[in-house]
Amino acid sequence: MKKLVLILLTIFVYAMVQAQIAPSPNLTEAEADNLRAEFQQKSQEKNYQAAMEKAVQVNEAFLQQKRFKEAASICYQMDQLINESEKKAGKANFEFRFMVANSRLRLYTREGKPESSKHNLGALQYCMSQLKDESRRDEMLLSEAEYYSKFDMPGKSLERYKELLRRCVTNSTEDTREDCYKNMLGYAERNKITPLTKTVQEQYTTWQDSIKMVRAARELETLQQNHQTLQQDLQEKEKTISNNKIITIGLWTVIVILIAALVFFLIFVLRNIYQIRKLKNSLKIANESNAQKSHFISNINTQITPSLDNMESAIARSSSATVLEDNIVSLRKRIADMQTYISLEETREESYPISNVDIKLLCENIMIKAKSGFRVGIEDAVAVPRVNVKTNAEALDQVLSYLLERAAFYTESGKISLEFKKRNARTGQFIITDTGATIDPEKQEELFKPFGEDPDAPQFDWLLPICQLMAYKLNGTLKVDTEYKKGTRFVLDLCS
Repeated sequence: MKKLVLILLTIFVYAMVQAQIAPSPNLTEAEADNLRAEFQQKSQEKNYQAAMEKAVQVNEAFLQQKRFKEAASICYQMDQLINESEKKAGKANFEFRFMVANSRLRLYTREGKPESSKHNLGALQYCMSQLKDESRRDEMLLSEAEYYSKFDMPGKSLERYKELLRRCVTNSTEDTREDCYKNMLGYAERNKITPLTKTVQEQYTTWQDSIKMVRAARELETLQQNHQTLQQDLQEKEKTISNNKIITIGLWTVIVILIAALVFFLIFVLRNIYQIRKLKNSLKIANESNAQKSHFISNINTQITPSLDNMESAIARSSSATVLEDNIVSLRKRIADMQTYISLEETREESYPISNVDIKLLCENIMIKAKSGFRVGIEDAVAVPRVNVKTNAEALDQVLSYLLERAAFYTESGKISLEFKKRNARTGQFIITDTGATIDPEKQEELFKPFGEDPDAPQFDWLLPICQLMAYKLNGTLKVDTEYKKGTRFVLDLCS
């Protein structure tokens, strides 16, 4: 895209230079004033590029009519536009600076001011060196040529005109190349530049002679190409028969390769089918094994429960078996947790039924129930906005209650807080923070593994895997905030 814009800009500038060289009728004062009005309109619209291009046209029209003061005023207005555009862009615009320097150079050259012209010539050349493209070099060459011609440096002036003519010839097509010579020749005759007239006339004559020779050579080349084409047609027809034989052999070879590839593909497919069936059978065996484990654990509960009942009855008749009674209660809870976990694991992919829940009211009620178990002096805090979320209130109540009970167990002083943050239209985040004991980083990964190896682990740590499964069924995740170092923080992310 940038390359296309550069080409179009080069064509536009080249056309402007050729328009200055080629003879054109002078504009009337009314037409020049209309151009100035268009320039001022573009300036008010802050269309800097269009305004600067229109200013160049207005300046050239005023120079033709020798309205030098008005041309100087246009240059001053161009300076103001440049200042505005550079402040807005935050960088120097050397293209705009080139345009105003070129306009001032042409103005001072026409007025015959050598010092001012020389200063603006230097500014023009500096701006040209800062531009990344050569699209405006033709403008600079023409202004330099007129400057050197005006202030008695004919040698340098002729060099610039020659370079301008060379660039015109190089960038034009064969059909428009003759216009370059004619326009430059007419320009030299109108401005009475004798050395330029002589040089262009010689180059024009040489070009006309060379173009005649080129056309004759092309005609000869065309005839030779036609002859070679006929010879090639004959040779190709001779090769057609032998090529057909080769193609036939090649086709049979391809057919054999395709048949072999098809056989290999069939073998590959059959092998994959066998492996898939084998994997399905292995999966079936694994599922049956898991079912047997679940049944086994359920049977353990069925068989142990009567014994525990008998032990409790015996304890009730004894007044010295408090420790045994506590162990029996703990054992019952752990068996119940095992059954709960297995039940959740079996229905992992079955989401809870959901409804609109007032999160603020729910969290306040949960905290009221939970803080009865807090130690004396522990501060509780609920930071929840008034918002409704589609979720399962009962399951969410259980998860948050478990986490608050755990926080109360591990927190001896300080604060326990429950927060909710709405991340976007569909996701929210519950944050349970306490100032109690921190979790060893090496043990954080073990927290959510069901029924760990530590038999002395608190009841709440046994419930964390259950909470994580319930969070999953709520379409969420439960994790420990590893960056929080002033206690323990659990984060429950839910997606409604």
